[in-house]
Amino acid sequence: MVSRLFLYKSKKMKKLLLAIVLASFAFLGKAHDIELDGFYFNITSLTDLTVALTCNENDIDEEESELYGQKVYKGNSYNGDIVIPEKITWNSKTFIVNQIFQTAFNNCTLNSLVIPPSIQYMHLGNATIAKLVVEDSNEELHALGGDAYGMAYGKIEELYLGRNTPSRFQQTQLKTVAFGDKVTYIAGCMFYGCNITGTLVLPDNIKGIGSNAFDGNGNLEKVVANGLETVGFASFNGCSKLTEVDMCCLKEIGPGAFLGCTSLSHFDIPKGVATIGGQAFAGCVGLVSVTIPNSIIDFGEAGYYSTNHNVFSGCTSLNSITVSASKPFDLQETNFDAQTYINAILHVPSSSLDTYKNADVWRNFFNISGDVDVEDNVCSVVIKGCNDDSYGGFVEIGDLQIKDYEYIISANQGDKVTMKFIPNSNENESYELGKVTIDEKDVTSNVVNNELIVEVTGNMTIDIDWDYVEPNPILLTIKQAENGCTKMVVDKWETYKFFIEPSEGWTLHSVALNGEDITNRVGDDGALKLSEMSENTTLSITFESNGSSVKAINPSRAKVYGADNSIVISGANEGENIQIYDDAGLLIETVKATSNSMRIPLANGIYIVKLDGKTVKVAI
Repeated sequence: MVSRLFLYKSKKMKKLLLAIVLASFAFLGKAHDIELDGFYFNITSLTDLTVALTCNENDIDEEESELYGQKVYKGNSYNGDIVIPEKITWNSKTFIVNQIFQTAFNNCTLNSLVIPPSIQYMHLGNATIAKLVVEDSNEELHALGGDAYGMAYGKIEELYLGRNTPSRFQQTQLKTVAFGDKVTYIAGCMFYGCNITGTLVLPDNIKGIGSNAFDGNGNLEKVVANGLETVGFASFNGCSKLTEVDMCCLKEIGPGAFLGCTSLSHFDIPKGVATIGGQAFAGCVGLVSVTIPNSIIDFGEAGYYSTNHNVFSGCTSLNSITVSASKPFDLQETNFDAQTYINAILHVPSSSLDTYKNADVWRNFFNISGDVDVEDNVCSVVIKGCNDDSYGGFVEIGDLQIKDYEYIISANQGDKVTMKFIPNSNENESYELGKVTIDEKDVTSNVVNNELIVEVTGNMTIDIDWDYVEPNPILLTIKQAENGCTKMVVDKWETYKFFIEPSEGWTLHSVALNGEDITNRVGDDGALKLSEMSENTTLSITFESNGSSVKAINPSRAKVYGADNSIVISGANEGENIQIYDDAGLLIETVKATSNSMRIPLANGIYIVKLDGKTVKVAI
């Protein structure tokens, strides 16, 4: 029916529809913009002068295009050894090559491919590449179009990665990988389901491995990573041929990190490890012995999926467990199988043998031997509450800057660690140190000049809270005849109540608010309320000597108070002598009253004023 309706259209309408169809194909059929030195490029920005590497867009697969209803290129535009240029010059303009389109290497087979530092986004399609080199750069490399499937879905045999990337090369059959010194982390699933074979070496600059990063690499046999601090969730899950792990600087082992590594026979958890996630070694059926350090704080608390604990569940061959902690850490019964409690020997420090035999869960071991003589003094200090530059602040310990919300340092028992607190501050917001607790005990009062010296007495947790500081706070300045003044931040429009209590031998003489006498607002009990402050405010309090004990408020005829770098006197008789002394008692000025209200300019300080037979102490 639709076809028949179309047949009855007018000739004019037919021509219009045909024009639309042709225009659409003209748009889809637009070829690459530049062909230069065997490369094909599309211009992505004339403003920034950037181009993307693509394929020969004139080489169209007609059959595939018809099948999918859109243009499909044959690919095979490149072969052999390809080094992508960082820049090209075309029509007297220099363009930066900053992208690789997915079509560029579709159906290509390459001996080698070199990715320059200028590339920001790329996808290698289904290319087969013997050796891929991603050159060193401080800038991250991203997958073009997001990271739903990583940066490639073809076959890559060998990879050199010289920069950080949050994307992945999962399931590319990769056999060997090496890293440059710009790489500091390995993203989650980066090498999931690859075929990395033999020994994997991670340089010391790599500090963290994300979730499932090497999951399913069944031919991986050994891992050397002496700078690594964090092994994420299921990082080496299912690496069934893994027999040796060398990670001396580890601090965190994530849930399921070595789940199903059936060829592991021994595992010495390094000194300094603070947390071990649930099922971290579950299913390691070949595991015979394990050592656990003193630094453990959390053992199996972080869960694998919905399962907590079970750190060594399914380790059916486990017969030797050595724990060097003199004080048993909290242990859940499900962290070991029942047969492990029955068959394995638990080796503990000789001085703590009775402690373990009486400790909850630990006493479940049938065989406990106090034969550990080596003293383990390495402790974990967990620091919580540090943030990046957008919130709160960070901590400096020597040359180390801690900006992660939770960070773990290792220290020997008895060491003293100096922590320097650095609040963040910028044009929009700023912070100050609020509170510091160690194992839930408030130690804020021990912080001096934003520094705290912490003596490591064992494993401990330090929590840091930061207070937000208003960018333009309202200040209430309280001036009285003491050495200095008090300034406090007040909330706009709020009400504050003060009690004024003169010292022995003095009575309240006057109170001025921003130069205005408000003495009559002071109650008989010395109470004074200030409300709805919307700007910086100065409260000046003046006391009068009575030569004896405290008396009730009884304002004298003449009032004296400080305001705006002056002593203000009101109510004095014309011609009356006014004597002004400094706080050391030296006479500095004598004036005669010339009017009912007068100002005597003076530098900021404390002064004694005598008039009308009275002695008044005032601060300005």
